[in-house]
Amino acid sequence: MEGQAEKFNFQETVHEVGQAAVAVIGHCLFDAAVAGFVLALILALVALVLSRSKHRFTKPLFSVARRLSMVCAVVAVPGVLYLIFSGKLPNSGNYNVSFLGYLVWWSMVSVHMCAEEMNFQWFIKGDGTGAGAVEPDLEKTS
Repeated sequence: MEGQAEKFNFQETVHEVGQAAVAVIGHCLFDAAVAGFVLALILALVALVLSRSKHRFTKPLFSVARRLSMVCAVVAVPGVLYLIFSGKLPNSGNYNVSFLGYLVWWSMVSVHMCAEEMNFQWFIKGDGTGAGAVEPDLEKTS
């Protein structure tokens, strides 16, 4: 048992864990942010097309595209900084997630965001016609 304890190198272990953290934060999250930017662009383009016909999905889709792009900008900062200072993204070993996987993940996130935004704009914030509209006091009108 003492032979195995002597072989353990704490500094090397901390170094390896640090390298793995840099790889995940710098490379994997950067790839996820790029896919999120692509989806935000698609949402903005759909909202732009819908805005020509004054569709009621326009405002919520623009809002979600804006918020999604802000989140992706924050998530991409470590990867962008690593890319600027070292000229390449960190090596992430056997990292094998396809771009399609990130698009599906961001799609699930954005569907939830779209539903919440539509609920907020149509019913809570309201435009005077939804369920959140204040009804006139009937006693004062009679």
